[in-house]
Amino acid sequence: MQRLNAEKEIEDKEKKLRRLVNSAMDGIIDLDDNFIIRMMNPAAEKLFHCKLSEAVGNSFLSLLSEQGKNIFKNSINELEKLPEGEKYIWITDSLNIRCKNGIEFPSEATISQYEINDEIFNTVILRNINDKLEAEKKINNLEAEAEYLKEEIKILNDFDEIVGQSRPIMNLLNEVNLVAKTDSTVLISGETGTGKELIARAIHSASKRKNKQLIKVNCSAIPASLIESEFFGHVPGAFTGATKTRIGRFQFADGGTIFLDEIGDLQLDLQSKLLRVLQEGEFEPVGSSETKKVDVRVIAATNRNLKEEVNSGKFRQDLYYRLNVYPIIVPPLRERGNDIIKLANEFIIRYSRKLGKDVSRLTHESIKKLTSYSWPGNVRELQNVIERAVIVSKDGKIILDKILPDDNEHENNEVKNAETREKILSQEDLLNLEKENIIRALNSTNWKISGNDGAAKLLGLPPTTLNSRLKALGIKKTKSVAH
Repeated sequence: MQRLNAEKEIEDKEKKLRRLVNSAMDGIIDLDDNFIIRMMNPAAEKLFHCKLSEAVGNSFLSLLSEQGKNIFKNSINELEKLPEGEKYIWITDSLNIRCKNGIEFPSEATISQYEINDEIFNTVILRNINDKLEAEKKINNLEAEAEYLKEEIKILNDFDEIVGQSRPIMNLLNEVNLVAKTDSTVLISGETGTGKELIARAIHSASKRKNKQLIKVNCSAIPASLIESEFFGHVPGAFTGATKTRIGRFQFADGGTIFLDEIGDLQLDLQSKLLRVLQEGEFEPVGSSETKKVDVRVIAATNRNLKEEVNSGKFRQDLYYRLNVYPIIVPPLRERGNDIIKLANEFIIRYSRKLGKDVSRLTHESIKKLTSYSWPGNVRELQNVIERAVIVSKDGKIILDKILPDDNEHENNEVKNAETREKILSQEDLLNLEKENIIRALNSTNWKISGNDGAAKLLGLPPTTLNSRLKALGIKKTKSVAH
């Protein structure tokens, strides 16, 4: 009776253990010392897409990728070094499983080892973490997108419409309405401060992509070493400091619009990569061989004459024609007549509210001054002038006498600059110019010569060459310079 009771107790425990193993959501596989499968639970059958009868007697290594085999064997070697009772090891997200149907998935696993009657056995508990990794990827994407949107909010001004009713601006708005309904690439040209970004936003807002994002990239504000990563993103280890995956602006703009401001400042080597995105809609993140496809509408802007840049070899001709599908020229402020006054009054209202001042509308004298000025800085210059005028206003009156620049002074400076440019320099002048330039570079780097933050890097010279020039020109670090 005692033997029968003991057998029944063992049978009951085995049933409980079997139910526990079979009900587990993680795959459990029991292996012998040669990694031959002895048993697996239903969850493991689902993971591997095969029945227990098909798996028993086969090597567990056949269910691993080549990378997974190496990781598993190395883990077993580490396991054997552990003391009895502590023979278990955890593998995080690097054990790739290969199913019977050829599909691979990443898993995290616990491997333990035990001994019965001088025989060694291994138990592997697996969990498919593909969904977890996808969720983490989405979270990273959303975090990166949120950071980008924070940057965009900082630079957006209070105006969401174009102010003005002059003929040039009405013609411009007509062009915007025509091209906005298409997916054509647009090249916006115009002087600095004319509102090219505002036109790009207007095109996007009137397009069928308006419910998607408008992503802005300022090609002149991003360091040359980072702009490719900014465009296309990068993977961990792509370069020094790349510790995690970064999503590029083109991928953020998928389905929407990307605005490439100051496109004329883009380096030649990146122009070819941009051309590929425009032609084929695909790119590879920095450090990755994976090709990503995107559907992005491109709007570019520049204050340069790109046709002249092409002729001088500074801009690719094929990229120019690819961007110049629908050219739009934003008129300078001096050609917009009474729009100057409308804009000035809008800026007065804006900055009066912001600064908590009660400022009246423009006087006849102020209007005359504003309309007679040439506005080389266009709307941006007008905005800055009005903000300063509101700050110094007294008794609610706008005074422009000491704020508005003198056109004659501006013209005289232009003449002087032209004369300086036309002056032929002697050898002594050139040496002095070189000496001044080197000293400026040294001062800006605290007289550090080599390295990424050294003067040689700024000057585009090898450090040995810079040292030679220092000796030749008699440049020495003085105490006054050091401070």
